[in-house]
Amino acid sequence: GVPTGWIYWLPPNGGNDGEINKGFENTVVTTEEAHSGLHSLKFDLPLNRATGDAFVGTRRMLFQGSSNPIAANESAMPLQMPSNINPGDHIRISVWLKAMNLEPDSAALYPTTYAVGFTYGFWSGVGNNDGWNSVGNPIDMQFVLPPVKSFDWTQYFLDVQVPNDPKAIAMSVRLHVYARFTGTVYWDDLKIEKSAIVTDVNDATIPAKFSVYQNYPNPFNPSTTIKYAIPQQSFVVIKVYDIVGREVKTLVNAELSPGNYSVQWNGNNNYGSQVASGIYFYRVIAGNFIQVKKMILLK
Repeated sequence: GVPTGWIYWLPPNGGNDGEINKGFENTVVTTEEAHSGLHSLKFDLPLNRATGDAFVGTRRMLFQGSSNPIAANESAMPLQMPSNINPGDHIRISVWLKAMNLEPDSAALYPTTYAVGFTYGFWSGVGNNDGWNSVGNPIDMQFVLPPVKSFDWTQYFLDVQVPNDPKAIAMSVRLHVYARFTGTVYWDDLKIEKSAIVTDVNDATIPAKFSVYQNYPNPFNPSTTIKYAIPQQSFVVIKVYDIVGREVKTLVNAELSPGNYSVQWNGNNNYGSQVASGIYFYRVIAGNFIQVKKMILLK
């Protein structure tokens, strides 16, 4: 269920941050739906509202094990970062979404697009009012929803890199809904974990071109590694497909700096279930670069 510690910024009557458990605009903690446990965050999107986006909530979390004195003096949120995350590491931010009765909104700038916002940032403090002590700039991302009226619980994720800066002792995640449709969206089970993306620390050279290497081992059981190289800052998406072209697993969904990387696939799908033996394809997209390779899972 939804963890405690969600806050919202600047209620309509002004003032400091407040607890979302008390309700804010059209956002409430509810027991109507839950991906796990008993609760989720519910956001109702009314018809003909303003064209800006709307907050669902903000969550700030402390990196465990930090020796920074701010960490000892501030009240950290109950949900904390895994203890094995260090500056420069890649982490995965994921959340489960469910939606009902989605319809285009005539007040929207892009009435045929269903999307939710996902903003993350890194900080040198964890208090609710430490909002300006940022390390780098917060990044706004979008998760584009399927063009349907309703869908069941689906996990969305983003892989990001922690700044290589010792002052980055905390991070925040803000969920919000763009004013492009009406309906109800539920949010649950925000999770922060170490990403499967690995930077090749033994090869610090900047690649001269985009490259995707054959997975190894191949054939494989139970897991295999895919290596790739990017010569410039790029948003990288790596997905696995079955032999008829259906998406099986998203492995990477991240903005990456130039370098040599690898990611592991352990033969499961987007729902955590193991897939059958057979031929699969992995597709790497980085900017305008696209490459597909075949691999074989044998059990």
